[in-house]
Amino acid sequence: MSSPPAGRQDAYEPGQDPRRWRALTVCLVAGFMTLLDISIVNVALPSIQATLHASDSALQWVLSGYALTFGLTLVPAGRLGDARSRRAVFMTGVALFTLTSAAAGAAQHEWWLVVARLVQGVAGGIMMPQVSGIGFSKSPTISVSAS
Repeated sequence: MSSPPAGRQDAYEPGQDPRRWRALTVCLVAGFMTLLDISIVNVALPSIQATLHASDSALQWVLSGYALTFGLTLVPAGRLGDARSRRAVFMTGVALFTLTSAAAGAAQHEWWLVVARLVQGVAGGIMMPQVSGIGFSKSPTISVSAS
């Protein structure tokens, strides 16, 4: 029951296509990781400060810079996803998020970590509106009755 028979794209009942649920699962996991990354760095602050000899202001930029660029990117990225392809914009955000996560993990200097976190916030801000858009388009239709 993984794909419809050849020539029949409507073999599944509405809302039952397994690809729809896999896509929704991927989007929800990506959304969870994006929001988790806002606060998870708090646990690593003592190690970051000791290893990179980071100043207090650099640590503040590591924490707040992600949230700042994340928030600033949400609306333009949502509009871009509406105008272009949500899937393509989402995949771009995932790729950029992955690369910047690796760059942040490989940081050798505090400025490297700050820049990586700023760009990581942009990547998260690119992904999140697409998660909402794809999630609403892939989930079963919800009817609202006017009372």
